[in-house]
Amino acid sequence: MIKKIKGNIFNTSCQTLVNTVNCVGVMGKGIAFECKLRFPEMFEKYKEFCEKKLIKPGSLQLWNSSKPWVLNFPTKIHWKDPSKIEYLHEGLDKFKNEYSKKNITSIAFPLLGASLGGLSEELVYETMTKYLKPLNNIDIEIYEYDANAGDDLFNLFHQKVWRFSIDDYKENLKINRIAAENLKKAIDEKTVRSMLGIQDLPQVGLKAIESIHNFIRSKKNIMIQSQLDIF
Repeated sequence: MIKKIKGNIFNTSCQTLVNTVNCVGVMGKGIAFECKLRFPEMFEKYKEFCEKKLIKPGSLQLWNSSKPWVLNFPTKIHWKDPSKIEYLHEGLDKFKNEYSKKNITSIAFPLLGASLGGLSEELVYETMTKYLKPLNNIDIEIYEYDANAGDDLFNLFHQKVWRFSIDDYKENLKINRIAAENLKKAIDEKTVRSMLGIQDLPQVGLKAIESIHNFIRSKKNIMIQSQLDIF
C-alpha cells in the first residue's frame, strides 16, 4: 500500500528511509546532508563504496545498523549534475526485485530526484508508483517535503536552546555571531521547525549545522551566560 504524505520524512515510523545520493561520495545538502549527520557511520561506508566505484545508478546501498535503516538511492552521477529519470527507472526496478530478499518490510521515500535534483514532482511520482504500486507485503510512504512540518530531533534541539541568548548560541554551538543571530531569530519567531529547515537559514552554513548536530548529541552541561531576572 502506498501512502502519499506532505510532511517531514524524518518523522516516519517505517523500518527503512530512502536517501537520494550521487556517486562521488558527497552528501552536501538536503536530506542527504541530514542523513550524513544523523547516521555518520552510514556516510563513511557510502563514501568508501563510492571510492571503490561500487555506487552507480541502478545499484542500491542498504545500511541496516541504524534505526531507521537507510537505503542510499543514486539519482545522479556527480553532485553538480541534475537527476535523470532513467536512473530512477533503474533503481526502482532493482528495488522491486530485491526488497523482499533484503527483509525490507516498510519504507519511506522522498520524491526521488525532485527538489535539488530538478525533476518534476509529477513525473517522479508517476514513475515511482509505476514500480511501487504492484508490490505486496510492504508498506510504502512517499513524502512531499513540507517546510512547516517539525521533527523529533529539532524538538530536542529546541528544548536545549529556547532560553539561549546570542552569546549562548555562539558559546555552546561554536558558531559565529551572524549565524547565531539568524538561528536565534528563526527559533524565537518559530519560522523554522525542522533540522532540514535550518539548512535554508541565511549565513548558517554546513559547518554550523554540523556543530548544531554535535551539540544535540553532546552530554556536556549547557552553558547559559544570560542573566537571571528576579522579580
